[in-house]
Amino acid sequence: MVWSLLMKSHQAYKELPVKVSQQIFMILDKNWKSFFEAVKAYKNEPTRFTGRPKLAKGEGLNASHVMS
Repeated sequence: MVWSLLMKSHQAYKELPVKVSQQIFMILDKNWKSFFEAVKAYKNEPTRFTGRPKLAKGEGLNASHVMS
């Protein structure tokens, strides 16, 4: 996956267990693919949607997400 190649040098990536980082990248990959499929479907038939598809907003970082 392209995501893992881009992140290998990032400190936060290095601190995660391998299984966790792989799961995160699998979910990211699936989410991006479904977003682009939704945009494509919207361009073909916009009446099926209530608005243009948007990317999901993240929760942001807070103390409960920090790994020690």
